[in-house]
Amino acid sequence: MPRPYILRGLLLTIMLSILVPASFNQPAQLRDQLTKQEAIIAELQRQIALTRDQIAHREQELADLQRFIAEQEESIRMSLLSAGGQKGVELMMTEHPWLGKFRDGTMWDRIVIEDSVVIEDPLIIRGINQLICLQTTDTGRYPNGYRMHHTFDFYEGDMKHTLVLIDQHAIEVDQHQLFLWPDCNLYRVIEAFLPAEPFVRHDGLIAKMAASGAVRRGDLYVLFSKTWVHRRVRSFVDREWLEQKPEQPGDRLERFTFYYHGEELYMDIYPQYVHLSGQGEELWYYDEEAGQIAAGEPG
Repeated sequence: MPRPYILRGLLLTIMLSILVPASFNQPAQLRDQLTKQEAIIAELQRQIALTRDQIAHREQELADLQRFIAEQEESIRMSLLSAGGQKGVELMMTEHPWLGKFRDGTMWDRIVIEDSVVIEDPLIIRGINQLICLQTTDTGRYPNGYRMHHTFDFYEGDMKHTLVLIDQHAIEVDQHQLFLWPDCNLYRVIEAFLPAEPFVRHDGLIAKMAASGAVRRGDLYVLFSKTWVHRRVRSFVDREWLEQKPEQPGDRLERFTFYYHGEELYMDIYPQYVHLSGQGEELWYYDEEAGQIAAGEPG
């Protein structure tokens, strides 16, 4: 008669022979199913990405078409405006012949702004004249929507002619509104010579120079141009300044004058130094190529 432990061993062997193959086959089947599901998911993701690309392409085509339509409409509108506006400018010059003097480059005896600032310097007058570049007449809009009121009186002998700056690029003459070309920002004159508004504040020489309405190069020119103002100043923003004045800076080669709300600030160029000064403040900077700073300047 078999012993009990032998029977238990036989029984355990039979059970293992039945269960173990099944337990090994089940993970393999699960892996096959998982692989199939992953393939299905990948295909769906590919189709979704393709659909998104197609939608993005169509949206770009629609945006391009809308942009093209808007450009065409603007071109037509500006053509009509220019045709009518230029005719209006010519009519205005017929009614007010003195407006044509800005085209002719007439040198006024003096310009008075807001009955307080008198300008008689020919170089500054010439710079202001260049800002009165009439483009169109229009009474239905303002470029920026913010109305100003700064009077400019132009004197020629006993004659006085008045215009009012009502926007950066718009003037008013005898209740007629005229627009200036975009690069003719007459408000730069206000930033140069009239006191700043209470909310306008720039601390330090460099900040004031950068915010100046005009820059002057000796007796060569005065430019009411933000581009030229920034061009002169931007290279000095992050530079390290000397703690004290150099003992022998040499002879001054060049002077740039910045006009900031009635203040005059100076940038003096020496062979190897740059000196900024104005309103009781000064800064010195060493640059072995300082003498080349004015290279590329107009004039």
